[in-house]
Amino acid sequence: MITSWQRYAEDHPRVVDVLVIMQLFAAVVLGNTFTSAGDSRTHGSLGVGLLLGGIACVALLWQPRRARRAHP
Repeated sequence: MITSWQRYAEDHPRVVDVLVIMQLFAAVVLGNTFTSAGDSRTHGSLGVGLLLGGIACVALLWQPRRARRAHP
């Protein structure tokens, strides 16, 4: 049985991709802001982590859908 959100996901795959990537970037932000007690990271290294995470998320937007599908 297909629910309404599954039908929406099939009809609008790009929107679903963007939502998943936004959640991934939120995880990157949280991972870069929380440090352990003995960690001495500077604000510059935090910025680099966010920049690299942002670049990775943008790269996911540009990747072709079903990249591993074999072409007949």
